[in-house]
Amino acid sequence: MNSRERALRKEIVFIGKLMHDKGFVSASDGNIACRLSSRRIISTPSGKSKGLLDAKDMTVTDLNGKKISGTGKPTSELRLHLAAFKEREDIMASIHSHAPFSVACTVAGINLKKIVLPEAYMIFGKVPVTRYATPSSGESPKAALEFIKKCDAMIIDRHGTFTVGKTLTEAYMKLEKLEHFAFMMFMCSLKGRVKVLNKEQIKKIDKIRKEYGVDTRRYLP
Repeated sequence: MNSRERALRKEIVFIGKLMHDKGFVSASDGNIACRLSSRRIISTPSGKSKGLLDAKDMTVTDLNGKKISGTGKPTSELRLHLAAFKEREDIMASIHSHAPFSVACTVAGINLKKIVLPEAYMIFGKVPVTRYATPSSGESPKAALEFIKKCDAMIIDRHGTFTVGKTLTEAYMKLEKLEHFAFMMFMCSLKGRVKVLNKEQIKKIDKIRKEYGVDTRRYLP
């Protein structure tokens, strides 16, 4: 085991605890995956609480999901992560959570594609909700692939969130921002009305995104 793998294992443990402490997962919900190399993926094992992980718990597989090392069983949602890694070489880490407000918005039919918060639009563009996919099945990867080419964050209908990044911290930050946005939208929906940004306001944000070098190829139109 090289120093990079040891560091990644520790970071996965840290991020897993953050996810659990923030209430983004409960019990054994959720999973985390990172690239170790062009052909190897390290991920959290099946059946383990993200708040109680140990660095030695992780499983290492190839890009087809075949286990290379680890005492545990690979997560049942590994196919979701592998589909993203295969689709985009720039993705180095991915996180699947069951963040409650994000999921609640899909159950309540709250539209997260509305451009409401400038910070959320700056980071995500529009947040898509995938079609319903049976958990732990081959349906989730197919549903996610409809959007992964164009965005770094999405919500899987009635199931959870999926965020990706060039680092694990980046993928986690997107999860946290997404759940915050979903919380705001959920609370606003209780009033029955949501004010969207107007065209001029959106135009100004688009200008700032260009100045900051935001990759708008990853934004839904």
